[in-house]
Amino acid sequence: MSNLLIQIYRMSDNAKFEAGEGLDWVISKDGLSGFGGFQSDLGFVDSANRDGGDIVSEHLGKKDRTVTFTYRPSNGHDLARRNVLAFFTAKERYKLCVKWGLNDVFSIGKIEKLSCPESHLKHGALKLTITFLFANPYWSSIDDFGKNIAALRGMAGFPYMCSITPNTPRGRAGGIFNFAQLVTLNNSGDVDTYCKISISATDEVINPKILINGEYVRVIDTMQRNDVIEMDFIAQPPRITKNGVNYVGHCDRTSNFTNMVLKRGDNTIQYDADNGSSHLNVTVYYNKQYGAI
Repeated sequence: MSNLLIQIYRMSDNAKFEAGEGLDWVISKDGLSGFGGFQSDLGFVDSANRDGGDIVSEHLGKKDRTVTFTYRPSNGHDLARRNVLAFFTAKERYKLCVKWGLNDVFSIGKIEKLSCPESHLKHGALKLTITFLFANPYWSSIDDFGKNIAALRGMAGFPYMCSITPNTPRGRAGGIFNFAQLVTLNNSGDVDTYCKISISATDEVINPKILINGEYVRVIDTMQRNDVIEMDFIAQPPRITKNGVNYVGHCDRTSNFTNMVLKRGDNTIQYDADNGSSHLNVTVYYNKQYGAI
């Protein structure tokens, strides 16, 4: 994987360390561990009266992954070592991004173990080895597939995908000339995933509702122009806010937060309102999840 690029962001200030072909730091040969696999914790109950039994539960717990880097330049080792030791600290959270041209992914965790010995003083090679611990065992796609399912685009009466500039924080965007207020989103990841949904109003909207595969969350509210309701089903528990203020208490009691999930494969997402649905912009953000890369 000569085109493999690793970028590590410090979450507190978004500072970046990167390693890859043509950079000062490169990924060492056989320098990746825990990237290409996973281990499930399966619960098993023996049968009382026959051989075998039943698998009664399955769970993926926390995941550790280790990466080793080598410093390529023939000089500047002491400064490089001081810089990485200042960048990687015990109390910070880090976003580890892996880009290799297929499934560009990331995971967020903390440092479990770090080693950057002074062996370069004798042997000339400066190496940095870091083991990260991730609470979420899955890799997430860097692209969050932001799609405004209520967008009206001239000369486009059909779904389409389009590339946008590298500086656009949402990665890729999809628009649709949406007469039915319903679209199909495909989750081609390894497992089910959750999403965030942003609902904004261009005029008065009464009691907006979002449906995923027939399950729904309905907010009892009269939205005015420029109001924004955010539904975060990734959070545990899910969060509903209006203009940044907690609004979960305004949800219809029949709302089903638990089943607002994007299954593997095709999913239908729909929006509606008691009145004013044509004044809504509804954007869905989701990351595909992978057990291994």
